[in-house]
Amino acid sequence: MKRRKMLLASLLCVLAIGVSGCGDAIPELTESEEQAITDYAVDLVLKYDANYQSRLVELSEEDLTEEETEIGATPVPEEDAGMEPVEKIPEVQVGETPVSNLSVEEVLGWNGVCELKYQDFQISDSFETDSAEQGYVSVEATDGNKLLVASFSLNNLSAEELHVNMIASDVDFRLNVGNGSAKKCQLTLLENDLSTYFGDIPANGNVDVVLIVEMAEDLLADVTSLTLNVENEEKIATIPLF
Repeated sequence: MKRRKMLLASLLCVLAIGVSGCGDAIPELTESEEQAITDYAVDLVLKYDANYQSRLVELSEEDLTEEETEIGATPVPEEDAGMEPVEKIPEVQVGETPVSNLSVEEVLGWNGVCELKYQDFQISDSFETDSAEQGYVSVEATDGNKLLVASFSLNNLSAEELHVNMIASDVDFRLNVGNGSAKKCQLTLLENDLSTYFGDIPANGNVDVVLIVEMAEDLLADVTSLTLNVENEEKIATIPLF
């Protein structure tokens, strides 16, 4: 294309000079006349250009037949000899929490190492601890509510000192009073709060820990049963305390 344009430009210059030499004025040509002269001149130049190669390629009947077959034919996928057809794709249920009857120790990953034992509970307006390490810390119930404080013993079953870090865990503790819905235990700064406990338990020793929920006073007037729910990711334990 570039060579054709160069030839065309050269030829037009020659024609312009030739035409201007025949008189003072260059005769005006119509568009069709200019196009006819241009096409004739270009074909004439290309005819005698030894380096020119035609862009048109003649195809034999055999080539045309093959090309039509390739364009018109619908490709048929080949079967993979190494694969067998799948009759049914298995369905996977997503987002369902598996039902389990695990123990608290299994949910917390303490099985055979540490044990949580329920002791008793109390209903009060406040609960506090006072120690040399932490000092005095108190949790107060709001007006119209009471605190239910469930006490447990956390026992180290191994012959080595055991470090417990509940702060780094993703565990939810809930207490259910009677037939009411389970309520999530508070996260407090009490040093013996199981939800946030961080400390060491001596070999074959134990520490006293608590779980606290705040509920309406009338719901805690007569506690006939108490259930502990422990959830860690997809693991759940439901333990009747009494």
